[in-house]
Amino acid sequence: MHEVKLRGVDLNLLTVLGALLRHASVTRAAEELGMSQPAVSRALGRLRALLGDALLVRGPTGALIPTPRAQALAPRLEALLAETAELVSREGFDPARLQAVMRLAATDHDTLMLLPRLVPLLAAEAPGLALRVLPITGTTVEELAAGRLDLAFSVLGTPLPASLRQLSLYHDRLVTVLRAGHPALAGWSLDGFCALDHILVSITGRGTGAVDDALAGLGRRRRVALWLPHFHAALRMVAQTEMAVTLPRSLALEHGPALGLEVREAPLPLTGFTATAIWPEVLGGAPAHRWLRGRVVAAARGLPHVAPP
Repeated sequence: MHEVKLRGVDLNLLTVLGALLRHASVTRAAEELGMSQPAVSRALGRLRALLGDALLVRGPTGALIPTPRAQALAPRLEALLAETAELVSREGFDPARLQAVMRLAATDHDTLMLLPRLVPLLAAEAPGLALRVLPITGTTVEELAAGRLDLAFSVLGTPLPASLRQLSLYHDRLVTVLRAGHPALAGWSLDGFCALDHILVSITGRGTGAVDDALAGLGRRRRVALWLPHFHAALRMVAQTEMAVTLPRSLALEHGPALGLEVREAPLPLTGFTATAIWPEVLGGAPAHRWLRGRVVAAARGLPHVAPP
């Protein structure tokens, strides 16, 4: 009986359903699948008839909201699609034949350091692959867990749900950057460091950082005069002001000299950090995702001014 029913089902509809549930958007699902929006809308209509459920409904703001049935289906469907991709790829995955859009979440540290080395590797092997790079936000972990992101970059120690996996990429440490000729460079000391106006790079634009925690351990404080969401903006601001910023050493050494900046070891004990890649467990077995992670690791190994994890 089940076999008869399956013969009447277009299994391609499951791929469409997976994209719709990941993005809750006909437009974004159509982009990922390389289909027209009317074609995706027609497929959604067939899925509703097949499953006897609306699956996605318009909310008060006009955005699509998954029904309880769709929410229950989402993780099982992602696992099924990943397993199916593995099943049909047993003879070998060929990235040259890949036609897909993969979504990554990254800070501008990653876009400045890792992506210029990653993108050429991907393009050389998979010219049909497109990347959509999104900013890290407060909902990135939830987006990953829901399968709406293929991979994100983070720091080891970030709390993660059990449905996510991570891999260490490289180890970096923090240094302080000032403009060349800054008066504080002469007789560089903790007192001089604390007397500076500091920039704090924060994705949320608020809070404190590792420097403030280290200073608190010494019974000291600094003045944060400016919060910025981007490292490159902080470097340019430091180049034109009397401010200082403490940021990853790899970024400072790679981009600081061209802006006329001086790099100094911070005059206080700072622990380094280990950069990681994070991905949903349900996508982990898919050949395309294993290949992507391998290329990310290869790009990380080519980074200057960092250490192995």
